[in-house]
Amino acid sequence: MIKNPEARKKLRKHASCVIGEKVKELRLAEGWTQKECAEMFQNCNESYFRSIENGCKEISLVRAIELADFFSISVSELLEGV
Repeated sequence: MIKNPEARKKLRKHASCVIGEKVKELRLAEGWTQKECAEMFQNCNESYFRSIENGCKEISLVRAIELADFFSISVSELLEGV
């Protein structure tokens, strides 16, 4: 467990950025816009999807599982590099 608050904050930001980059990569590989992705994805709007891709949104484990399922990859693939 990381006890240093600054180190914890840095790790969380890194994780959000890595996941966001992966989501963007997967979306572009499918040829979808952020709007199209948001419409197809569960309970999501375009700005929420954009914030995930930009690394501005921390996602829950449940949301990570949903994203992995949506893109037909494993959670470990989505989290690779975190």
